[in-house]
Amino acid sequence: MARDRQLSSLFSYPHQGVCKIFLLLCLLQFSSVCSDITDGNAEHLKREHSLIKPYQGVGTSASSQWDFWGSTLVTSQYVRLTPDERSRQGSIWNTVPCYLKDWEMHVQFKVHGSGKKNLHGDGIAIWYTKERLHPGPVFGNQDHFVGLAVFMDTFRNDLHGMDRSFPYISAMVSNGSLSYDHGNDGRNTELGGCSAEIRNKDHDTYLAIRYSKGRLTIMVDVDDKNEWKECIDIGGVRLPTGYYFGASAATGDLSDNHDIISMKMYQLMVEHTPEEDSQDWTKIEPSVSLLKSPKDNVDDPTGNFRSTPLTGWKVFLLLLCALLGIVVCAVVGAVVFQKRQERNRSLVSALYFHIGETEKKCFIEEIPDETMIIGNYRTQLYDKQSESYLPATPGLGMFVEVKDPDEKVILSRQYGSEGRFTFTSHTPGEHQICLHSNSSKFSLFAGGMLRVHLDIQVGEHANNYAEIAAKDKLTELQLRVRQLVEQVDQIQKEQNYQRYREERFRQTSESTNQRVLWWSIVQTLILVAIGFWQMRHLKSFFEAKKLV
Repeated sequence: MARDRQLSSLFSYPHQGVCKIFLLLCLLQFSSVCSDITDGNAEHLKREHSLIKPYQGVGTSASSQWDFWGSTLVTSQYVRLTPDERSRQGSIWNTVPCYLKDWEMHVQFKVHGSGKKNLHGDGIAIWYTKERLHPGPVFGNQDHFVGLAVFMDTFRNDLHGMDRSFPYISAMVSNGSLSYDHGNDGRNTELGGCSAEIRNKDHDTYLAIRYSKGRLTIMVDVDDKNEWKECIDIGGVRLPTGYYFGASAATGDLSDNHDIISMKMYQLMVEHTPEEDSQDWTKIEPSVSLLKSPKDNVDDPTGNFRSTPLTGWKVFLLLLCALLGIVVCAVVGAVVFQKRQERNRSLVSALYFHIGETEKKCFIEEIPDETMIIGNYRTQLYDKQSESYLPATPGLGMFVEVKDPDEKVILSRQYGSEGRFTFTSHTPGEHQICLHSNSSKFSLFAGGMLRVHLDIQVGEHANNYAEIAAKDKLTELQLRVRQLVEQVDQIQKEQNYQRYREERFRQTSESTNQRVLWWSIVQTLILVAIGFWQMRHLKSFFEAKKLV
């Protein structure tokens, strides 16, 4: 009955009930609109740009919102871009272009594999680009892309850059003119980055990419603390609308499982100025203004940044930097000039020696068999006026002769005052390297002596790996592997040579022992023969003297 009374009272005054309901709806709508406008972080999930389990929108049909390529495997629990196998590439791309000006992408991923420390690769890349499904060398996608890329690189290629630890997360914006350099892990084109332990985690790992009002922010949650940690925050970033989201991964000589669990796209409700709303965001060229904060940038109708006039302090700083640059260049030039002068006066090498006009100097070098030897030499004549050694004249000749352990000549050639000789040993042992002058020109300098700088390189130390890498177009990893192989080969040759020396020493010892034995026997026989002869002689002597 109470319920009936409430309803009857409501309908007995219909105008009051309708007014209350209308007022309540207006308040709710107004609060919602105010919340969307005032709260710049209000988020709305956009399913047409999201990849969520069980991945029903993935496929190659016309109605599919996600398309994949390469080694990508779609299951009910994850999308595996590459398996833990070598030389694999895979990607997955949203087929619906994104026309949102402000957005945030949350990526749940997992990188795992059987590779131990530093023996895994290469990583995952998250894309927002003009084109999609274009395989290439940059983590499975094309180089010279147009748009935004976020790289989760798990393998260090630049072995000289030890100021960062891997895995390393970085971002890059390109208008198609920039190329990602794997050799230095993209240092030349990155906007920023951070190190993050993302491999073989038992818990979930997340990456967040936020773009709002010209500011790009990248955050990670990989420590199972359920909180975001800022990785990159940079202003002045210009990204157009109408591009595609995607993810790709690649493996090379090393591998990992690269899995995407989900990619959730959120629209950020941010208020823009009328000028921003009126311009065509699809025609903006991807760019970054690293020298200015987005708050200091004013957009023009073409989507570019208008430069601001230089203040007095900026002019002063520019002049100061220019002056410092001139001073640094002058100092560097003076140092280089001094070094060249010192090089002309003297030469730093492994060793140097002095020889006369007809004198010959020889060196003994123990070399394994089938080993390449490179010798570099340079001659200098003593100048009494300057009391120093100066570079010899080009007409002064040097004769180089090399003999193997069997005294067989394997190199006999005339060179100039400065040269390089090369030979390969075919017999292990002591090789004799002799140098002498075959010219009498420096005898014109009374009491002149010739100084010879000599540097001998044996085995893999004689290889110029920089030239080898440039000639064979080797990567840093391939070059290091080749160095290791040649070093192992040289070690094997050295071990064989040591075994050869040990065998020769053993043979010499056995031969010496045999000779000592036979010499002892011969000496014993000689002593017995001499004693027998002396006894016969004494007997004959006593008989002749009739003493016996």
